[in-house]
Amino acid sequence: MTYPLAYPRSVRLADFLTGDRAEVDRAREAASKDGYTLFNIACVLALLDSLEESLECLREARERGYYVQSELWSNTDLDPLRDMAGFKELTEH
Repeated sequence: MTYPLAYPRSVRLADFLTGDRAEVDRAREAASKDGYTLFNIACVLALLDSLEESLECLREARERGYYVQSELWSNTDLDPLRDMAGFKELTEH
C-alpha cells in the first residue's frame, strides 16, 4: 500500500508490520538505546493493540532521553493509550 508522505510514519510501519511481529522485535533490539526509535515502536505497538508493551516502550524512550510531552498528546497513533493510567502517569511528568 502506498501512503502520501504526510501520512503518519508509524501508520505506514504498522501496515508493513501487521502479521510480522518479529520486525518490531528486531527494531527494538537493534535500537534499544535510541529513544526516538523506541517512541516510534511504541506508536506501532499501540496501533497493533499491544498497549502495555507500547507503554513500556514509551517509558524506555523517556529513560533514553526522548520525551516530548506535546508529542504524546498530539500523536494520534497513541490514541488507544489515552485512557490508561500508565499513559496519564507518563504525561504528568
